[in-house]
Amino acid sequence: MTYEVPLVSTIKAKQLKTVTKKNGELFHTIRFNYIHLGDPAEATIQVEQESQNFMLRSGLNEVDFLIRKVGEPTSVKTVFTVGDKIQKQDVQLKPVKEWTVYLVQHSHTDIGYTRAQSEILAEHLRYIDYALDYCDQTDSYSEDAQFRWTCEASWAVREYLNNRPKEQTDRLIQRIKEGRIEVTGMFFNFSEVVDETALAIQLQALKQFREQGIDVTSAMQNDVNGIGWCMVDYYHNTGVKYLTMGQHGHRA
Repeated sequence: MTYEVPLVSTIKAKQLKTVTKKNGELFHTIRFNYIHLGDPAEATIQVEQESQNFMLRSGLNEVDFLIRKVGEPTSVKTVFTVGDKIQKQDVQLKPVKEWTVYLVQHSHTDIGYTRAQSEILAEHLRYIDYALDYCDQTDSYSEDAQFRWTCEASWAVREYLNNRPKEQTDRLIQRIKEGRIEVTGMFFNFSEVVDETALAIQLQALKQFREQGIDVTSAMQNDVNGIGWCMVDYYHNTGVKYLTMGQHGHRA
């Protein structure tokens, strides 16, 4: 292995742009990177009056240190100690914008890529079976911990309602009404090759859902960058008010 610069055992510290909640308090994270050239050794990081001990392994070591959130730019002193070697560094903490991250649990619908066309439907129907079972298994959990699932494409839901026994479809409809499973309003993830007629026809699934008491308020488009302008008109008066986009990072 060839290195462009000499390897030196030097500590580097930086503030991450995150805020962590722990025991009801908010903390910034200072990340320390240290290349250790030698056998495993004990080390200590001190930030102001707080300290943390850990074991260094040979190579790159990465350690996160939590420090209480600041409301204005603040300089903090850090001390990194390995044996008799001491390195000091001042780190500038800055207020970080707080974000709430919502996780949407679903399985991507990509016919022919994730599974052959002749096999993929059975997979997606089974995903809904599993989701229903996981809902049952977590009913006794606190509300925030109960299992939830999002059906990314309405195609699998339509086929589930048309092909599964009534006992299963009743379970699905009940979980949808409870808010534990959500049905979205796009039949597939559509690329730009689909014409306007096909995009209009795919809304027929929403009519079937309404007849069975299923409300659909959101649509998802994943792994395809962009969406046809005609969809704005097509979804008018359907009850679908929201759109989430999962962009294809390699083609963005």
